[in-house]
Amino acid sequence: RGAWESYQKKSTRGVSSVLILSSFMISATHSCVFPFIYRGKSYDSCTEVDSPNRPWCATTANYDKSPQWKYCSTKATHSCVFPFIYRGKSYDSCTEVDSPNRPWCATTANYDKSPQWKYSTHSCVFPFIYRGKSYDSCTEVDSPNRPWCATTANYDKSPQWKYCSTKATPSCVFPFIYHGKSYDSCTEVDSPNRPWCATTANYDKSPQWKYCSTKGLTFMRSDFY
Repeated sequence: RGAWESYQKKSTRGVSSVLILSSFMISATHSCVFPFIYRGKSYDSCTEVDSPNRPWCATTANYDKSPQWKYCSTKATHSCVFPFIYRGKSYDSCTEVDSPNRPWCATTANYDKSPQWKYSTHSCVFPFIYRGKSYDSCTEVDSPNRPWCATTANYDKSPQWKYCSTKATPSCVFPFIYHGKSYDSCTEVDSPNRPWCATTANYDKSPQWKYCSTKGLTFMRSDFY
């Protein structure tokens, strides 16, 4: 059984009631439910509120109405599970559905049956493998005009990914490889009178590039023909 134990703790402001989480034994450990309500406040992850140095979570959506909880593991945070089901729909990557501008993923195969999730904080992993090919930077393969990257070393084995930011214009990478040849500066090869450079170390493996400019302006393209 699990239970809350309370005791009186003296402070500079007088005596205050503090809740302490006790150890408990149950036949099956319930999973955390996020977000959950505790004392009228919403929590998106484990918390140490009223339990210093030992994070905990509610195992119900509203602890105030249904006081069930457990201590959180101090091990690594659960990973996203892909694909996962949310409201009857399957997702192969993190989504902003019901969470504008803050992508999230389920940490169980079916959120509808087991509502566990987390916000996405994964970064691109370079190089990564996609369909047997290695990529050293974001790519538009199978995603025209919207570059993406894998967030695992091998997308083929672990299909996790995210869209890449398009805010900053990538810089030239020198030296870079193009058609098996190394270039230390911008070139007009296959682009007469308009010098260009690769924005990856090897264009042959990851065809990303931009035009070079002496006026501070650049123009992006996805590949050459």
